Amino acid sequence: MTAILRHSILSRFVCTGDKCVDTCCKNWSMQVDEATLSRYQQNAPELLDAVEKDNDGSLIMRKSPETGYCVKLDGGLCGIHHPPLAEAAG
Repeated sequence: MTAILRHSILSRFVCTGDKCVDTCCKNWSMQVDEATLSRYQQNAPELLDAVEKDNDGSLIMRKSPETGYCVKLDGGLCGIHHPPLAEAAG
């Protein structure tokens, strides 16, 4: 299993959405852990098409080859990490 490292500041991170001037969504291989994948399967199956395997076999958000952004980025808002998913997950 691939280890996922996370800096403690991420627990306080709040996405600024469409006000963001330097998006963290572009060209990053944002990892998707098994718990998140399970939540997608149970509560948000429409997000499963945004998950793919990276070269090393780990799960990551799928990026658009044209833009480098996550395929669920819409109008500056992340369709994966934005609050509607949290509401859908309960």
